Amino acid sequence: MIVGHDAFDELPSIATPTLVLVGQRDFCAPPYFSAELAERIPQAQFTILDGGHFIFLEKPELLHDIVEVFIAKHER
Repeated sequence: MIVGHDAFDELPSIATPTLVLVGQRDFCAPPYFSAELAERIPQAQFTILDGGHFIFLEKPELLHDIVEVFIAKHER
């Protein structure tokens, strides 16, 4: 159960390249929350996409392209 779970203070310790994506009309995880999340993760990339909470279903090709570029940028 995740109710009451809060790892917000742990976000600055993330050392892995992180991509935070959100739909501009996301009703479950609104962009302002995702922006705050990304701000706490060192060097996180934050991207707002035209869509809602189910952006992965709404625009899978766009999401794929963004994730592919992010992964290529951070490959070792």
